[in-house]
Amino acid sequence: IVWSAKSAGDKLGGIVLSSTKYVRLKPRKQRRHMLVFLGALTEASTDSALKGSTSLAKAVSDLRRVTGLGGAVFIISDFHDFDDDVRRQLTMIASHSDLICVYVEDKLEGTPPPSGIYRINDGFGNSLTINTADERWRKEYEQSFKQRKAAVKDFCSKVGSLFIPIATDDNLADSLRKGLRQRKHQGTRGYHAT
Repeated sequence: IVWSAKSAGDKLGGIVLSSTKYVRLKPRKQRRHMLVFLGALTEASTDSALKGSTSLAKAVSDLRRVTGLGGAVFIISDFHDFDDDVRRQLTMIASHSDLICVYVEDKLEGTPPPSGIYRINDGFGNSLTINTADERWRKEYEQSFKQRKAAVKDFCSKVGSLFIPIATDDNLADSLRKGLRQRKHQGTRGYHAT
């Protein structure tokens, strides 16, 4: 996305959000700015902490304030905290920009671990014990994952936005190209599938 924006002479800006980082970069065209953006993404991708995160709702609200009319807005997320506030903010963005929701899913998250008793620690001294042999729990776990994905997909359909699901083991560039070509054929402006 970054290099496509650069080659097309488009501005690039955004909010990079992880569990401990929140970086807002105003849209700019300079190569240096794009490298700063890539650096922020790289730092966020190595983040493994669980506390102190900014909500998706706050990030999308801030994003709505800095996006202008037209152009493309990519939300690349697992949409873990996709709620009514996020829906409202994204609806406002979709009303004046091309909204593309890239739904990142780790297939391991969609399938509960093998039956057994597991102790989970968050790295901050808090722990939880779960029994994955409980069939009801296993079904609820799988349903929760499927329902979140379906909710984001349905939302995108309602507001006329593109929904691109990408698994963590997919080829990212190929999956994005394929999704963007689909949108291009629907006659939408603002970005290039190169």
